[in-house]
Amino acid sequence: MKKQSEGKKRVILMGFVTILVFLGFILWAVPTMIKGKPIHGIGIIIVALVLLVFAVFQFKRMYYDVKKGYPLRDERSNKVLMVAFAKAFIFSIWWLLILSWLSEDLIKFRDASQALGVGILGMAIIFGLSWLYFNSKEDIDKVWA
Repeated sequence: MKKQSEGKKRVILMGFVTILVFLGFILWAVPTMIKGKPIHGIGIIIVALVLLVFAVFQFKRMYYDVKKGYPLRDERSNKVLMVAFAKAFIFSIWWLLILSWLSEDLIKFRDASQALGVGILGMAIIFGLSWLYFNSKEDIDKVWA
């Protein structure tokens, strides 16, 4: 019973942090729109809403799993996370290398912070896709051993 209570608290805390991140996006979007960049502001709001919708479904599933007595993380989910991190790290190095090569001629960044932002965003997307791929596999030991 203690683990179930601890799991519920963890899910609620993660939900609270997600709401704070969503509000941070909104606080970023409003001044952007006020400065005369409505397209950027609307884009930020759309990203925030997509993340919020995904998070609501994810937290709802996690909360009901904890309520049924399932652990938040088991051996398989830990292994999926470990393999996804490892593979995403390797692909992220390649992503940054390719991005640096392309920035010589094809891609023109405004400044270093824009290049850094694109690099980090790409790394986050690579990790998300890696996690989705390995989580969908039944036997993780047989995938890219």
